[in-house]
Amino acid sequence: MKHMLLLAVLALVGLVSSCKKETTPEPTPQERLIGKWQATKALQGATNALTVSATAKKDLEIEFTSDGKVVFTWQNYDLTKNPPTLIESELKGVYSWNGDQITITVTAGADSKTIVGSMVVTATTLVFTGTSGDIATFFSLIEADKI
Repeated sequence: MKHMLLLAVLALVGLVSSCKKETTPEPTPQERLIGKWQATKALQGATNALTVSATAKKDLEIEFTSDGKVVFTWQNYDLTKNPPTLIESELKGVYSWNGDQITITVTAGADSKTIVGSMVVTATTLVFTGTSGDIATFFSLIEADKI
């Protein structure tokens, strides 16, 4: 009886230890990018477009979709009014990856702007550093948190 119990325990231990844990592959930067982001810093040339003043405040939300589209949503608050007034505007475009470089192109009417640069994306933050294109007039740097 003791041998039978010992054999059953050994068999159970062997079965449990031979089970492989299923691992989930780490998402790629492109997969982590999908979703909405709240910009904490957005340099247009050398100026942070999100700097708050006594009269105005700007917020920027960026949404990347899985089909290669991007939407920049600006929220401009006029703090001289009580209550503050909000003017919201959108800038739509597309993005694509080429190796470790991302290209973002936005269009407003006949005006089009393209920036190219590196994008570092974690589960909670992104940092885009522009290296070419319209980085002087569009964005040279974007830092954002996932929302």
